[in-house]
Amino acid sequence: MAEVAPFFGTRYNLDEVGGDLSNAVTPPYDVISPDMQDALYERHPLNFIRVDFGKDLPTDDEFNNKYTRASAAFEQWKQDGVLALDDRPAFTVYEQTYKMPDGSSRARRGVLGLVKLEDLGGGIHAHEKTFDAPKHDRFKLMRATQCNTSPIFCVYSDPEKKIDALLAEDLRKKPWAEFDEADQVHHRAWIVSAEKTCKALSKAFADKELFIADGHHRYETALLYRDQVRKQFKLTDGRQPFDWTFMYLANADDEGTTVFPFHRALARELDDGVDPDEFLGELGEWFRVFPKKIDLTRKGAAHRFAARVAEAGGRRSAFGAVLCGGRAALLKLKPGLRRRAILGRSLPRAIRDLDVTLLHDLIICRTWIGNPEIELGDEDVFYFRDPEQAFDLLRRRKACAVFLMNPPTMAQIMNVARSGRRMPQKSTFFYPKVGAGVVMREMKMA
Repeated sequence: MAEVAPFFGTRYNLDEVGGDLSNAVTPPYDVISPDMQDALYERHPLNFIRVDFGKDLPTDDEFNNKYTRASAAFEQWKQDGVLALDDRPAFTVYEQTYKMPDGSSRARRGVLGLVKLEDLGGGIHAHEKTFDAPKHDRFKLMRATQCNTSPIFCVYSDPEKKIDALLAEDLRKKPWAEFDEADQVHHRAWIVSAEKTCKALSKAFADKELFIADGHHRYETALLYRDQVRKQFKLTDGRQPFDWTFMYLANADDEGTTVFPFHRALARELDDGVDPDEFLGELGEWFRVFPKKIDLTRKGAAHRFAARVAEAGGRRSAFGAVLCGGRAALLKLKPGLRRRAILGRSLPRAIRDLDVTLLHDLIICRTWIGNPEIELGDEDVFYFRDPEQAFDLLRRRKACAVFLMNPPTMAQIMNVARSGRRMPQKSTFFYPKVGAGVVMREMKMA
């Protein structure tokens, strides 16, 4: 199972960033828009965006680019005392307190540490598809900086919360860092370096399976980097820095570990020849269809309808379909229907059980488009965490339909991961995102 260990972390000198780590920490690279990237550059001259997700410039070439600039900034900050290496191996406990859509408060607490790399499918599992471009990007950054700049987010099962109990005494102490973000998430971080506690944590993780929540591209990049460096230096003893990677480990059985859905909007071009009456009528074979009329211009309409979908999905699959002009329907899967009969025997059960499979295979491809074999491209489907953004596309006639959905359960995610299969793109949105820059892990060879 998992080999987990403390490490010599590289951290910000808080005085250098005005005593506020929010000036330095960034979201994960894959959720940063160009506007967000600009804002992070402007927030503080030492913001970690310059290392983890720097800007491309028109003058970039093989010898001067965002990866070489990231390496140069990282090394300069260490020389200037902006960043410093821990004086002893440690774990970092990282807690994020946040608001749910209903206004309630939750807190997710995880452990930042090293995990021994292993090929996927043993004790470490993946659930999402990966793509070459992000892996190429992360590989170039890793090779330039020789550093794990941001952690891979994994979950594990610990229903009795034994790992939390090991940390109880440390968490009564004052945090090393505490800050608020613009997204109304409150962050606290503790450095845990006592040898006894570190050994107990490593032992407690030894029987855990790890499931990648966020960071599939980073994990596969770490494997690629390991294999290439092993081949280059002929170091295959499994005890080198590149044999380990940097992870944030959170308890899947804790209420604070939240998964939100990704809603879908279909590109305007996909409405050619679609009759809304026929579409909803055909869906009546499998769903109870509750027609709605939604004022797309009314403030909060998207969130209210998403809340109805969430409520309806408590016992069986439910979706919200919204068309141009505000015609809509709440769809509830009829009781007693066998998914194998609807979706066919070729899909493994773990995949058939997912709402996202019903949505793509049955509602969108078979019923809306009329071609169950079609493969939709990135230009055909838009993905949104915020349903209001999806409704905005409808209002501006940039989309022809929006589908609101519920997230998969943690058990479904784990079942897919254990099966060795991958979910469709944008199936999960673990919230909140784990910041980059709280602590970094260098892996230079001696």
